Parts: sequence; structure tokens; C-alpha cells
Amino acid sequence: MNSEGLTNDVFLSGELKFKSVKFVGSGKKMFKGKINNINVVAWDELASSMDESVDNGAIVTIRGTINERKYKGTCKKCGNEETRYWTDVTVYQFKKENKNNG
Repeated sequence: MNSEGLTNDVFLSGELKFKSVKFVGSGKKMFKGKINNINVVAWDELASSMDESVDNGAIVTIRGTINERKYKGTCKKCGNEETRYWTDVTVYQFKKENKNNG
């Protein structure tokens, strides 16, 4: 990416599915879910806020950044080491929408 003002900014709206919350690492709170089959994750205070105010099935609008990670894993079929990729959107702002637009 060049430095001509391009940013990694995502605006996503849809139904939240597969909500889960857990503590990772040194006690960081992580909120995970999917919106329109896209993995979303929030951390710490934002994770707590989303956990308290957004349930599965809620319509949510988020802003965030796309992140891609890779890690070494083992193939379940052949047992060989392989590189696996994971892409998600890290949330920095969210709003629970009203399902009734009227």
C-alpha cells in the first residue's frame, strides 16, 4: 500500500452470528462473531461493551480494519506442516441497529 492517503477501513452491517467471548493471553478479553460470514473480533473494553449490548441475531453496524494472519498448522489428512491463513475485521466502533426500520 502506498502513502497517498489509502487506509484499511471497513464498514460492515448485518446480523451477528456465532457470538463468543473469552479471555486470552494475559487476561485480554476477546469478543468474536460473524457478520455476513465475515469474522469480526473486538478487544478489551470494546469487547465488554459488545458482549453486554449485542446478542446473537442482532443487527450490528461496525467499523474496523482488515487483518490477515498466518500460522503453521498440521494437515489433518496427511500430517504435513502447512501454512494456514486467517482473515478477520478488528472492530474499533459498533452500533446496535433497530431491526424495525419503521
